[in-house]
Amino acid sequence: MKNAPEMPLNIENSSLDMQEFYTAAEIADLKLPGVPSTPQSVTRKAKTENWHDQKNMAGAPLVRHRSGRGGGFEYHYVLLPGNAQAALIHRARVKAAQALPPAARKADIDRDALWEFYDRLSGKKKAKAKNRLDILLSVLALEKGGTPKNVAVAIVAMKSNVSNRSIYNWFVMPGSHRLVARFGAP
Repeated sequence: MKNAPEMPLNIENSSLDMQEFYTAAEIADLKLPGVPSTPQSVTRKAKTENWHDQKNMAGAPLVRHRSGRGGGFEYHYVLLPGNAQAALIHRARVKAAQALPPAARKADIDRDALWEFYDRLSGKKKAKAKNRLDILLSVLALEKGGTPKNVAVAIVAMKSNVSNRSIYNWFVMPGSHRLVARFGAP
């Protein structure tokens, strides 16, 4: 499909060698969806959204002083909007996949069929899928911030008014990882 990014199934988020903290300039340079494109605007967004007060589930701050010349701050990527986080994860997964041998990069045969099926869905069913995707991305964001998966699922389930079991079922649905890749990344 024209919009479906290549996403190998054997690259898990937990095994990615991914940068976690970024300066305002680095965030701006990444040109992520929903994120300002200048360092000054990123700093303004951080101030407006109180990023400096945010902590992960373990109580560790998500903003740290930058060491080295120039000083400033570095921001954990979980402070970014969900679609920006997914874009970062997607880029890291693509990079990791490119490092794999060619045989390991082969995409599933059914990928195109799954996307053709999705593209034929009604607007209402696509909206339902998008809602589920947002829930899955929220769980992944909490996990990347250091929250254990079971706690992340419980938090998101409570806020989304769905059951924990539903969220776990959505994670194992055929093609769910592809939806995260397709709609969570540009």
